[in-house]
Amino acid sequence: TNVKLLYGSAFRIPNAYELYYEDPSFQKLNPGLKPEVIYTYEAVIERRLGGNLRATASGFYYDLDGLTELVVDSSDGRSWYVNRGDIHASGIETEIEGRTRSGWIGRGSYSYSYAYDSKTGLELSNSPRHLAKANVSAPVMGGKLFLGVEIQYVGPRRTVRGGQAGDYLLTNITLLERTWGKRVHASASLYNALDRQYGSPGSEEHTQELIPQNGRNGRLTATCSF
Repeated sequence: TNVKLLYGSAFRIPNAYELYYEDPSFQKLNPGLKPEVIYTYEAVIERRLGGNLRATASGFYYDLDGLTELVVDSSDGRSWYVNRGDIHASGIETEIEGRTRSGWIGRGSYSYSYAYDSKTGLELSNSPRHLAKANVSAPVMGGKLFLGVEIQYVGPRRTVRGGQAGDYLLTNITLLERTWGKRVHASASLYNALDRQYGSPGSEEHTQELIPQNGRNGRLTATCSF
């Protein structure tokens, strides 16, 4: 059993678009933007449950000062980026992973988090409370190929206009080939295999409150390393 207590801090300076982009009709610049600063605190417990099974649980708390947000200035109706509010987020995360001697690998994880603006008391937009993921990888055809299936769940999210983006469940499938030698690998992936229809919250500059995401789509990949 391993126990970890972690602390971290980081910052992000505003980029050129956030500082200087301006359009007379809908957006203005703000050269006075300051860096975002975040402080993180986390406690982690890791434990081996037998030779090939591992479990992890953690609790975390984040304190972010000066979050950069795109908001509408009520004085002229134009959008601009400002350092707005102090953000707090806390939650838990769990994960379990197992392997077999025959090459099967399974992993599952779940996290709950709540992020809000301490000044307004409002939950952050596009910040789901619930996230879950499960994936299984198995050798097929005598180990010449590996088949992976991944399921991702994203909980409901608040939109910038006070609405809600519904939850969704995605299934991704990948077939990986590893027998061409150490330098060449090929894979075929099918994303959103069940063709689920869902949308992600838009920002202030978007006309849509929800932006539709891709349906079923695929990718073929070949990688050669030197």
